[in-house]
Order: sequence, then structure tokens, then C-alpha cells
Amino acid sequence: MMAAPGSFLVLSAFILGLFHVEATPDTLSSQDASFCHGGLEVIYPELDIDECIIIPKDRKLREKVSTVWEAPEIYFTAAQKKKTYVLVMVDPDAPNRADPKSAYWRHWLVVNLKANELKEGQIQGTTLTGKYSFQLTIHIITLVTHYILFYCN
Repeated sequence: MMAAPGSFLVLSAFILGLFHVEATPDTLSSQDASFCHGGLEVIYPELDIDECIIIPKDRKLREKVSTVWEAPEIYFTAAQKKKTYVLVMVDPDAPNRADPKSAYWRHWLVVNLKANELKEGQIQGTTLTGKYSFQLTIHIITLVTHYILFYCN
């Protein structure tokens, strides 16, 4: 049985990509920066994210993240033995920060992740939202903030 969401340990990292923002970690808003706790690594074929960053302002790279690459490798070395985890990838301000009418759009949901799998980068839980995907045109254009959250039970 799962505890109420408020009692979960939340560990997170996120990808922030706005075309008008330069690709440096120090340009994160204070709200976005306060959400980062570290310990999580997200690896795409040409992009290794181990801290809160802004995806480089490269349209081809952003398009690959949005539509070409499959699900990233995800490592969480601080995963606690005998705990199970839930991975949630959401867009908290979809379709964009100026008009977040679809806020907290869920892109990816995987349950029953074991600590040893997360430490080894093996996402082998049960995927509840189908294939990892950003197949929405709006995200190809803007690729706004995306959070990857882990809930521990």
C-alpha cells in the first residue's frame, strides 16, 4: 500500500529548455533551482544531465530529445535498499510558461522500480503511460520545463 503523496521522499532533476535562455546552469529561476536535489543522472545519447541545467540552445539537440531519442538512461545512485520507487516525468507548465493550461502534463510514469535497478540505470518497473514520448508538436517547438521525479515508498 502506498502512503499519501505528501509523505513520499521526493528527489528530482529536471530539464529546462526555452529558446530565449542561454545554456548555463546559473540562469535557472530561483523557483526552479530550489526544486533540484541532485543525485539523479539522466543520459541521452548526446546529453548527460547530472544537475539541473538548461538544454543547450541547439534546435537539432532539442528535436532529438523531443522526437528522435528513446527513453533516457536514468541512474539514481542514492536509491535506498528495500525501497520501491515511482518515476514521473511531467511538464509543470504545459504548453508553455505564459499559458500553462495543460499544467502538469504527464509524459512518463513507471512504477515498482527497485533500488538496485535505479543504481544500475535499469528502468524495469511497470510503465503505465505507454512508450516514453514527447510526441506533441508544442513540445517540439518550445520544449519547456520537464521534471523527473522519484517517489519512494
